[in-house]
This record gives sequence, structure tokens and C-alpha cells, in this order.
Amino acid sequence: MTLSLIKRYYLYNAWANNRLVKALEKLTPAQLAEPGCSGNGSVMQTLSHLLNTEYEWFQWHSKEERGDGVKIESLEEALDGGNITSLDEAQKWLVIIDTQTQNFLNTLTEEMLHQERSFTMRDGSRRSVLLWELLLHTANHATHTRAQIIAAIRRNNINPGGFDLLHFMMLGKN
Repeated sequence: MTLSLIKRYYLYNAWANNRLVKALEKLTPAQLAEPGCSGNGSVMQTLSHLLNTEYEWFQWHSKEERGDGVKIESLEEALDGGNITSLDEAQKWLVIIDTQTQNFLNTLTEEMLHQERSFTMRDGSRRSVLLWELLLHTANHATHTRAQIIAAIRRNNINPGGFDLLHFMMLGKN
């Protein structure tokens, strides 16, 4: 049950991310670049943060599954240290991230979700949590960050539409 729920939640996540980028098309370039998007800078910087976080987590998850020493590349590194600068570029990264995510999820079994994953915190301490908990954390982070961007869209008097999980369950299946 956990695996089907995680997979379903990531289908929602991809749907919501794509819906977000389409909603951002309603903003002007100045609105996309203006600071003040809930602590992550501009809307575009916050979108970059959203995509980078998902990209890095799934780079790490895939590395852990392979058990090799492949370097985890951040999206910022892939972009030569910068942020995503256009919605077209964001859309291309959404495809890459969704493919990466789905490829990883398709390798999982129910048993794997209940295995511990260890990582080092910024303070140097080691922590372990179950894989399903990390996957849920990453998806929850995306929901939180999308909400920051949606709030910025609304501050510009633009209705971005619905993003709730219920909207996806009713509308996003096609």
C-alpha cells in the first residue's frame, strides 16, 4: 500500500509542478523577477529552489540504490551556478526531473520503502530515516514551495487555479 500511495503522490507532484509553470505564464517578466517570494528571493528563484531540491534528492536516492560513488550534481551545477531563467527552461527541467523520479520509483518495492537511509546533517551529525519518509518529505517540500509561489501569483491579482490533491484526483488524471 505504501508504494502505490508514494507513486500516486508523485504523479500528483508532477501534475502540480507542471500546472504551476503554466500558471506562471500569466506573470510578466518583472513579476517573475521581483523579490519577496517567501524567503527564496523571486518567483523564479523559488521555482529554481523547488526544482533543484527534487533533482538533488532523486540524484541521491538513485546513487544510494546503485551503491556507487557517482557525484550528486545539483541543478545549480548543471546550470553553471545559476538559476532557471525562463519558463521554457523550467519546463525542460520538469521533464528531466519527472523522468528521473519515475525511473527511480519504478525500481522500488514495498520492502525497499521500509529500509533505513542514513545521511549527514549540516552540523555533521548522522541521521537515519525510512526511505518512504524521505520520499514523503521531498513531496511535502514541493507542496510547501509551490504554495509560496502560488501566494506570490495571487499577490499579483492573478488566479493560478486549484492545486490541491483533490483537484488532481478530480481533474488531473487525463
